[in-house]
Order: sequence, then structure tokens, then C-alpha cells
Amino acid sequence: MEFSGEAANRFPSRRRALSVMASGAAGVTASVAFAGSARAVGGSGSVNSDTAPVVRTRQGQLEGFTADGVNKFLGVPFAQPPVGELRWRAPKAPVPWSGVRTAQEFGPAAYQGPINASFRTDRVSEDCLYLNVWTTNLSKRARQPVVVWFHGGGNLRGAASEMFTDGSSLAKLGVTVVAPNYRLGPFGFLNDEEMGANFAVLDHVAALRWVRENIEAFGGDPSRVLIFGYSAGAIEVRALLQSPQAKGLFQRCALLSQGGELPVSTEAWNFERSREATERIFSELGATNRSKLREVSAEAVYAAGFAASRVPTPAGGVFTPLDLVWNPVPDGEVVTEQFPAWSSGVPAMFACCQHEGRSFLNPGVPYTSETLRVMAESLAGPKADEVLRILNLEGGTTFESLDRLFTTVIFSEQEYASLRRFSGGDRKLYSYRFQRASPGRVQNNRLAHHGADIFYIFGNLLDSEFYPGGPYDAIDVQIRDEMQHAFVEFARTGVPERLDGARWPEFGRSRSLHTVVNDQVSFAPYDVDPVLESLYRLRPRVR
Repeated sequence: MEFSGEAANRFPSRRRALSVMASGAAGVTASVAFAGSARAVGGSGSVNSDTAPVVRTRQGQLEGFTADGVNKFLGVPFAQPPVGELRWRAPKAPVPWSGVRTAQEFGPAAYQGPINASFRTDRVSEDCLYLNVWTTNLSKRARQPVVVWFHGGGNLRGAASEMFTDGSSLAKLGVTVVAPNYRLGPFGFLNDEEMGANFAVLDHVAALRWVRENIEAFGGDPSRVLIFGYSAGAIEVRALLQSPQAKGLFQRCALLSQGGELPVSTEAWNFERSREATERIFSELGATNRSKLREVSAEAVYAAGFAASRVPTPAGGVFTPLDLVWNPVPDGEVVTEQFPAWSSGVPAMFACCQHEGRSFLNPGVPYTSETLRVMAESLAGPKADEVLRILNLEGGTTFESLDRLFTTVIFSEQEYASLRRFSGGDRKLYSYRFQRASPGRVQNNRLAHHGADIFYIFGNLLDSEFYPGGPYDAIDVQIRDEMQHAFVEFARTGVPERLDGARWPEFGRSRSLHTVVNDQVSFAPYDVDPVLESLYRLRPRVR
């Protein structure tokens, strides 16, 4: 496959990487060889310039590079570019190639708004269905557990190449790490009766099928696959639990900071709202013929989708507008209202950080009782008064009041509801609350902000211009080691454990324990919280 014309001019680096001709079906047997020298494009650390790893996948051979003992394969296609006639269609298998394809640069991020250098790519494109692999062992006999990461970003932004989720550190602990991109915003979450829905979920399924077919070439075990994500990525994991098409493609899952579903309102972020946003896009683009929408520029589609998904910023901008119109929806085919993965006994881990809400609050606005009320109405609709009463926040005027409202309603109750709903039977459920006051992205403060645990899980304790809250200390390093060990063991055996070998407790109806991560990792009773239980009871009983 070669690029020519506009595509070649826009993506010269990919033109070099794809200077191989498409041919018939490539060999199925996975193998590894070494050839040439590698460049550390998109990577970090010292590079072994003498040999570059080459693996054989079902589509053809890939040449990666080695840095600090980790073999990296970047920008690997797991589907054909979803452009032109393939826009708003299920992804198709990648076209095989002959020769050796270079896999040393991150592919473009999915089409979205402005990105920064932490993405480690300066390109965004509809042509985004690429994944990255990190591994220290390329032997088929290695049979390492596999961890597949789905990035967050509100389903409107984000990429598999982000700096703080680099897979090198995890790979050094004996797992094969995979991180795919997926279509975002209206490209991935359009909801139309004629054209369909849940295209991003189908991207995830395609990536997991690629893992099943190819991961042995990267030392991975396709029968031990852990999928995990945070924020919107956790919502994607939940959708895969609800997808018959994903059944059997993974054996463990972790949902971290799973927001995005309002527990106390039937009006927000539901099927009808995303359908209405889709109709607004069509109206904005002046399209009466659905098929003609595949001819509209990506820029125009994105602009219309961005406008359709905006929500008014309440109370003079007290919190970041939530663009969560673009979510998976139960269409009855790709995503159902049932959870077929549970019948396969998939263990699950749920997590929440102590101050999730801080990442969404604007410190520059006045905090008054009116501010709190408007925020409650935005989150809970007609049940706002009841929510404020349950949280004992009537008349609250502090930043902490807003943080508690947002964190509890959007995140803590979501975790609690999932545990309440799915506990019992043979399901193994685990829960942790991350309370470590860590450096991060929120007002240069040390606190357990939204996504704070991700830095520790991936082992990337970054002190940089992007995450200026450092420095990390010896306790942070210890917590990093604990979190990485727990996730590696969860991937390996389905049971997380501490470094001292103590297994994390299961969450159950009769004996509810969970794990608390603060200055150390401890186990504590998960007592029935009257606040969370009261909020849970406000949920519509259809759930």
C-alpha cells in the first residue's frame, strides 16, 4: 500500500513507513527476526542501534526498535483507514503488505481539537486506527499476560501515544502492553437509525481481534488479556462488557474513574440525547442524503459535532463543560443492556480517586450557594434538592463543597452502583479508592485528582512542563511499585495482590472489603455508605 497525492503530501513520514506494496494474504505464523537499525522516534531512552526487532503478523512483517530493553512497535494498523466510504462503518481488517513495514513512529491521533506535545505526535486524522505495542520478550513461548489500554478524554480527545501512559515501565514487569487509538466525537459515536452507532466500540473490538490473532508474535498470551481504561476509557470498557461482539476477546477488566453516566437523572447522556446531537449535526451540514455525509470534510464534521455536543457552562463557568454526548449507546446489536461478559466469569476491578471533581472545577469563579445549586441542577436535574440534602450540602459555599458534589455524584456513586449491581454469584470484583496526595495537573496542588492513579500504574512519575506538581518522593515510588505489581498480577492470574503477597480482598454482598491506596496499600471494610446508598436508590429501577 502506498500513499500518493494529498495523503502523501500530508503524511510524508507515513509515506516512508508504508513504502511497501499491498499483496495477498500474509503468512499466519508469528515469528521474530532482527534487521537493520532503529530510530527512537516517538520513544525515549537509549536505543539499541545494532539490531531492530522484526515480527511477523497476519498482515505482514513489522520492524520496531528497542530502547532500554523494551521492544516498541508504534503506529501498527489494526484496521483500514475509516475514511471516505468507510466513514461511519464497522472497521475492516487491515490490508496485508509485502516486505517489512516500519513501525517506529506513533500514528496520528484521532481527529479532534488542538493537541499538545504530551501526545508525542503532531498529527490528527480520521485515518487513526493504529495501535502501539511494548514488550521485552518476543518469543511465542513467553505467553506473557497482555494489558490493553483505552485512553480517556471525554470521547472527544486523547490518544494512545500520550506521554503519561507510555507502556515501557509496565512491559519491564513481564507483560505485553497494547494501546489502540479509536474514533472520537461524531466520527466514533454518531447515533443514527440509518447509519448506525457505536463505531468506536467496533474499533475496540477490531483492536482486540487483532490482539487475539497477533499478540503471540509479541510474546503475549491471547488467553490472558486485561482491558482497562480511565474516565471515558472506562466507559468504553463498560461498553465492551455489554457487547456480544467482544465476548471471549478479554478475560479481565478494570474500570478506573468511570464517570459519564448520571445516576440520578434520566435526561442526560442517554440514547435520545446522542440521537438529537446527531440530528443537529446533519442539520448543520445541510445533509438530506445520509450517504453524502461521507463526502463532507473531516473539519466540517468535527466542527458540527463540537457545536452539537456543547453544554452551557453554568454559574459563570464553575466547572468545565462536559461534552459527554458522545458515548456508547445501547443499540441492541453492538452494545446491549445485558452484560454477556459476566457469563464468562470475567473478573473486574473498579476504582475512584478521592478528589475526582477538582479536575473539572474552575478555581477562578466565586463559590456561592447559588453556584452550588446551579451545579446540582446541571448534574441531577429535578432531583437536585434531594441530592444536596443527602450530601448535607444545602447552602454550601466552599470549593470543597463543589468538589464533594461533583466527585460523589459523577464518580463515587458510579463505582458504588457498579459494585452493588454486579456483586454476587461467581463474579470476582475488586475495588480500590486512591487517596494518595500526588503531584499532578490540578492547580499545582498535591491531591488525588482525576486520573492520579494512572501515573503510578504505568510507572511514569513525570516531573515536566505538562505535570508541574512534582516532585515525587520515596513514598510515591513505593506506591508506584505496589500499583504496578497489583495490575500485573491481576493480568496474570485475575487476582491483584500487594508486594508482600497479600491478595486484595474481593468485594461481595456478604463481606465487603476494598483496597485503600494512600501512603501505603491497606484493606478496609467497605461499609454501606448511607450517602452512596441513598444516591443509588435515586437511580431509575430500569438499571
